[in-house]
Amino acid sequence: MGKQAIVITGLMLMCVGCGESPESAYNRMVFNARTGNEAAFVKAFTPESAKLVATMIALRRTYGGRIRDKAEAYSNIVLEKVLSVEVSSAKFEGKEHKIATLLVSDGRREQSIRMIKTDDGWKVDVKELQPAERVN
Repeated sequence: MGKQAIVITGLMLMCVGCGESPESAYNRMVFNARTGNEAAFVKAFTPESAKLVATMIALRRTYGGRIRDKAEAYSNIVLEKVLSVEVSSAKFEGKEHKIATLLVSDGRREQSIRMIKTDDGWKVDVKELQPAERVN
């Protein structure tokens, strides 16, 4: 019985985020950014994008001047309020993918963020999916 419980618990943990909405996934990412939880924040991105974001955070810490606290390295990376979410399908890499476009804001500016539905839930892909222009 103990082994079954471990297997079931493991399967449940693997599915964390699987049924989550794009907005919830984004809000979790913002929470992790604001609390300085870098490991959890970076997990909100696709694997290739996560490498890029981790490098960007390291550069901000190194060359960004004086950073008062751990969470400040994420300033301007995330905008806190989700204004709208639009889910659509797109075909690339020979497969059909669900894509979510979120319009987010900090009250002063707006930005469009695209997320892709993966086996691990909704992830931000900064390399392939982001629009060329930003909404201001």
